[in-house]
Parts: sequence; C-alpha cells; structure tokens
Amino acid sequence: MGVIFNTIIKDILPRLMFAIHALVCMFYVLATNIADSNGNNGMSRYYWFIILPLAALLIETMVSVYRTKKFTQFVPSIFLFLCSSVPSIWVLEMHKFNTNMKHNRTKAKVDKTRDDNQHSAYLILEQSLLVLLIIGQWLLPHRGLKRDELGQRLYHFIGTAADIIELLEILKLINRNRLQSEEIKDETWLVLVTATLAIWTLSLLQFTLAQAGKVYKREMINMKIPDKTAAASALNVVDEIQRKHMNKKKKKTSLLCNEKVKVILIALLLQDIPFICIRVVTIKMYNIVTHMNVFFTAKNVLVILLQIYRFYGVYAERKLSLDLAAPQPSTTSGIIAKKSSINTRCKSLLGVINVAPVVTPCDEEARVR
Repeated sequence: MGVIFNTIIKDILPRLMFAIHALVCMFYVLATNIADSNGNNGMSRYYWFIILPLAALLIETMVSVYRTKKFTQFVPSIFLFLCSSVPSIWVLEMHKFNTNMKHNRTKAKVDKTRDDNQHSAYLILEQSLLVLLIIGQWLLPHRGLKRDELGQRLYHFIGTAADIIELLEILKLINRNRLQSEEIKDETWLVLVTATLAIWTLSLLQFTLAQAGKVYKREMINMKIPDKTAAASALNVVDEIQRKHMNKKKKKTSLLCNEKVKVILIALLLQDIPFICIRVVTIKMYNIVTHMNVFFTAKNVLVILLQIYRFYGVYAERKLSLDLAAPQPSTTSGIIAKKSSINTRCKSLLGVINVAPVVTPCDEEARVR
C-alpha cells in the first residue's frame, strides 16, 4: 500500500498537474483565437498540435511508473511540460502584441479594462507555470538527494522563479511605451518582444536539469606485481600505487566536475547573462527607463559579480585541497621515517609474493663463525 501511495504522489500527481495546466493554456489559446477571428477559426486548428507533447508525457508517465532507475541529470517530464505550455504562452503574448499594434494603426480606442484583464489572465498562466515547476521539482523522485539538499535546491528555484516573473514585466512596459513613442517602428518592438520571450524560455530550461546526490562506493586499488620482482621493483610498485591514487583524486576534484561549478555556470548562461543583456537593451535602445527596470538591472550586475566571486571561492578551495594532498618536502627525520615505512611495506609485499631473502657474503661468513 505504501509503494502504491508513493508512486501516486511522486510519479502520477506532478504529471497530472502538468497536463491540466497545458490543457488550460491550450483551450485559452483556442478560445482567444476563435473570439477574435469573427467566426473564421481556420488558424485555430493548427493550435491543436500543441497537444502532441502531452501524448509524449503520457508515455513518459507509464515508463516512469515501471522504471526502477530514475533519471539523475535530466527530467523529461518537466521538459515535455514546457514543450506543451510554453508555445501556448508564446501565442497568447504575440496575439496580444499584434492586437495592440492593430489598434494603434487604425487609431482605435483601446479598452484599458479589457487590456488589464487580459494581462492579468496571461500573468496567472505564467506564474502558475513557475509554481508547478517548483512543485514538480519537489515531488518528483531524486536519486541520492538528501532532504536538506533538496530544500536548498527548492529555495534556489524560488528565487529564480521570482526573477523570471519580473522579466515578463518588460512586456507590459513594451506595450505602454510603444503607444507613447512614435520614433520606433512596430517591427522593432516586435523584435524586442520575441527576444524577451526567447530569453524567458531559455531561463525555464534550468528547471529540467536534475541534481543527483553523491553515491558513495568502496573502491579497491588493483595492485599487480609481476612474478619476477624483488625489493627494488616492490618500491617501484609502491610509488606507482601512490601516483595512481593521486591522479585519481585529481580527476575526482576536477573543477568542471564540481557540482557547485555546474550550478554557477547554468545560472550564468541560462539566466543572469541573458537577463542583463535584455535589460540593458531595453534601457539603451528602447528608452524604457523606470525605477524597477534600473533596479533589476543593477541587481543582475550584482548577482553576476557574486557568482564570479563564488566561482573564485570554489577554485581556491579546490587548489587548497590539492596542495594539502600533494607530497610535502621532507626533512632528514622525515626521510628516515619514510624509509622505515617503505621498508615495512616491502617486507609485507615480499612476504605476500614469497620472495627468498638475498644472502650476502658477509652474512654467510658470520653464519660460519
């Protein structure tokens, strides 16, 4: 009974919420298109292709229920959810921009109440999308991830979602400034809307990446000694074992394989750097200067500097660990102690491979006496 309940909560419930949200977005697209086309719903039939990722999500759900080994680096259910919901939001936002552009060309009076209600409805869909992404990251199974690590990851996603929601406020500023500015053409505003939605979509991809916990395994060192070895070759074997162990440790502590470095690079490439670029473009080229826009631009600059400082901290920590693991220059007493430890290891190795002790002439003369 517990296994069935766990399967329902962790595998079926998140995907069910994903499917419901995608269907709501799709039907909202169809209703908006049909209402504004004056009975000509020829284009709306093509929007039914948005439902195709939901079919793939259904197949993925059945595979996930019967699959014992979960995905550790990528979450396909969240990716399919984005493939089904994000195109609908793209269609709604582009439809809103085209409608306002049409009213601007015909000098028609825009109903502000209707425009605000439409913006609120779109904002609810976008905010609920981010909330479901966080809930999905919480409920979906995580291999080897502890509860405190999962809590820190969810806190990070909550802050990320807040920044993504604030990015969408640029679309509202675009519609407001487009009506006031006559120097910039509508096609130029369309480029800015497309770039904003593209960066918004790019930032959502970081929710599809999973983080697996560390799985500790006992590793044995394969020590192979040839048949014809003596004390000198045994010393070489010991040095070779130490050298292999150091090389293996350096591989494990590689900078790009560090989980903290991966999180920093993902945040910089998918969110921080694109966000600062689009905000600088809106201020410099489109003259969208507001207190909130300037504040979030300065915030993005500060976040990038903090990420660089964090990266330097991880690099310094790794360098310190490698310096501590490297062999230190030894003094005379250290050399004597090292030789005694090596002699002890050699005796144990010689005892294992059953090598006969070498008798010198001096030892033979002493034995005769």
